[in-house]
Amino acid sequence: RAKKLGVVATNINDATGDSDAPRIVSNQPFLRKFWNFLVDMDALGLLIFAAGWACFLVNGAYTTWNSPSIIAMLVCGGVILLAFIPYEAYVAKIPVFPLAFFRNPTILFPAFIGFFDFVSSYLQYTYQYSFIFVTKDWSTVDQNYFAYTQTLSLTVFGILTGFVQAYTRRTKWLLTIGLCIRLLGVGLMIKSKGAHGTTGFLVICQVLQSLGGGIAACSSQLLAQGSNAVGSALAAAIWRDHMPKQLAQNLHGLLNSTEIDSIYSSITTAVTYRSDEAVYDGIITSYDYTMKILLIVTRVWSIGTRLYSPTSSSS
Repeated sequence: RAKKLGVVATNINDATGDSDAPRIVSNQPFLRKFWNFLVDMDALGLLIFAAGWACFLVNGAYTTWNSPSIIAMLVCGGVILLAFIPYEAYVAKIPVFPLAFFRNPTILFPAFIGFFDFVSSYLQYTYQYSFIFVTKDWSTVDQNYFAYTQTLSLTVFGILTGFVQAYTRRTKWLLTIGLCIRLLGVGLMIKSKGAHGTTGFLVICQVLQSLGGGIAACSSQLLAQGSNAVGSALAAAIWRDHMPKQLAQNLHGLLNSTEIDSIYSSITTAVTYRSDEAVYDGIITSYDYTMKILLIVTRVWSIGTRLYSPTSSSS
């Protein structure tokens, strides 16, 4: 059979059939092997899938949603992703997303949960460091400690959740509890993210989010790979839509447009105005308002995650 397939094992011991380092040599031409490789990895399907998401996510050069270019990209992205479905169903020999996956709720629901969870996470996480850098007079070390609080806690709680799953052999109730805790953490952050929130409250909210997120992530292994980028892209769109307007409104009469633009473009420029109380208060108010918008959207996405929790399906 190996000879018919064009595959020959070249260093098998004839007497024992053993080999210290098996080497498989194909007699097929290079172009044939390369073509089979592309078919096996569904290269065209991956290209279509990536192109569709790229049209949605690569919008950093545009400043408003009503730009003709960004509208065209969003429309093209939607059409390309819709075309991806029949391609995978009827054209691809080895589809990267077999339709059987979409008929299996045990796979489909965790995918939606992972997607919504990661989007909600990156909606508030993308500009969190900028917010803390400007609004809190912390040392660089403390800022970095805070920035990595969620990542470290996610890892710790994720490992602990793995042990619980290994012992109980159950995951549905863990997933439901994790999503509820994460939703609570995001809700509390709407208050704690205020510019004058206490350090302890900020850290507790980070830990709560990490506790819920670590449990949920370990309970839904099939996560949508593009969801981080979706959350970051949405956060960027909201940030550049609201932040310039807020700075212009709150710093009107205090700074000229060039100075306001420099504050928007650089967090290090923003903190140089700490000695000017009136200007700095306007900057704080702008950051506070924009972060609350991000957190409200984050909470909506978190509710969407909770709705997809398979509380009525088998684990």
